[in-house]
Amino acid sequence: ADKKTQGNNRRNNIVIEYHGVKQTLTQWADMLNINPLTMVSRNRAKWPIEKMLREYTPNITNTNAQ
Repeated sequence: ADKKTQGNNRRNNIVIEYHGVKQTLTQWADMLNINPLTMVSRNRAKWPIEKMLREYTPNITNTNAQ
């Protein structure tokens, strides 16, 4: 397995489930093209998951977004 796969299988990963999609915080950051450290900071600051992700994923919450 490559480094990325091994990293995603670590026990101390932060796993976020949003609208039925479950991924690690780093996977969400990669998908949304956001620096993973930004996502970690938001998580530590106790941002609601919807705020962390919705601002950057209009297609996840609303497929008819313009």
